[in-house]
Amino acid sequence: MPLFQSKFKMFRQNLWSTPDEYHPTLGVRVKDGRQFVAEFGVHRGDFEIETPDGVERYADIAGYFFDLDEYAEREGMTSEQKKQALMILRREAAEHPQFLWEVEPQVVGPPWPTYDSVAYGKVADLAAELGLVAEALAYEQASKARPSVIEGLKAKLEEAETVEELTAAS
Repeated sequence: MPLFQSKFKMFRQNLWSTPDEYHPTLGVRVKDGRQFVAEFGVHRGDFEIETPDGVERYADIAGYFFDLDEYAEREGMTSEQKKQALMILRREAAEHPQFLWEVEPQVVGPPWPTYDSVAYGKVADLAAELGLVAEALAYEQASKARPSVIEGLKAKLEEAETVEELTAAS
């Protein structure tokens, strides 16, 4: 899973582009070229905040990371194109480490020693009892990825957040 990070939220690294294709006789464009760009940020829309001085407009931007696997799948890249993109990104990271670098994913260990031997139907309840729901969810998503266990852990996490909100409100 090639993952890259930048200290700039909306950093863009051009990978390559393909030219437009034209009909050989008519000279009419028959296919638009494509541009492949590693974008380290996602513009999720704008929002406004009313202040005493008027309305201020802001952009909601999530960023700093670029996941090559996700991008390759979304853009329909071939394995050769993906290898080329990885080579370009690694070269740029080596030449310009102040702008981008490759991130090694952290391996998440089990939240408690006997996690892997617990029956899948009991994981969420035991995680809640031990106070390790978030840790169990992270481990489950990174390793076994069992849908019913993930759903149960998410439900326990939501229950815990609701209880905290109610406790804080009273």
